[in-house]
Amino acid sequence: MKNPDLSICRLSAGYQKGKPVLEDLSIGFHSQTFVALVGPNGSGKTTMLRSILGMANIYAGRILWRDQAIAQIPRRELARHIGFLPQQTGESLSFSVEEMAMMGRYPHQSSWTDTRNDRRIVQNALLRVGMWEKKNRFFSKLSGGEQQRVLIARALAQEAEFLLLDEPTLHLDVRYQLEISHLLKQLANEGLGILAVYHDLRLAQLYADRIVMLKHGKLIADTTAAELNVEQVRQLFDIDETLASWLLSTGHFPVDSP
Repeated sequence: MKNPDLSICRLSAGYQKGKPVLEDLSIGFHSQTFVALVGPNGSGKTTMLRSILGMANIYAGRILWRDQAIAQIPRRELARHIGFLPQQTGESLSFSVEEMAMMGRYPHQSSWTDTRNDRRIVQNALLRVGMWEKKNRFFSKLSGGEQQRVLIARALAQEAEFLLLDEPTLHLDVRYQLEISHLLKQLANEGLGILAVYHDLRLAQLYADRIVMLKHGKLIADTTAAELNVEQVRQLFDIDETLASWLLSTGHFPVDSP
């Protein structure tokens, strides 16, 4: 099997010296694969994404993009390979849908002037996510699901080969959770690498090719949806077998659970 496109090698990383969030973490990711990253709050999921992008402090280990140390890749060049969608902030942005998507062209532009090729790529990206007809709408006036589609279009316009997404279905209703997850699955099938943080275990099971579990900054399990079992879920969340079985089958804790 070929080397992973993205490799994390014995990584310790965080934000405050002496208190790493991730400890001795090693894992690899390939293109054309949809990986869901799950774990309790504070387990290091977002820190993993931020470490890949150079937005966290690396205390030990290294991260490689196709066998080249990411720390040695200029930020603009890295953006041509790896795109990032942070958690939605809910900010009211006075940009149109097309303008938001055009921001993805920044790594490829030598000036602030949009070329015909930039406009073509942005149009194709918005068509791909079903948002071209709303290109003149204000981004802030869209629904949460529509905003997330535009942000994915921005990443597609970036022409990145690998996408990192921090809870792309957060605060969305069920319909949009399914739509966004289905779109990510399609993008992976078309060749992109997808690494997405998920809080809904059942949704991760339905769409992801791999499920990676983090706890206290360490790798607990790296499995497929079909192989995910009650013991792994029990260990991940420190819960009893009955509650783990419920969570595995529904994706959510019972409302009255502790």
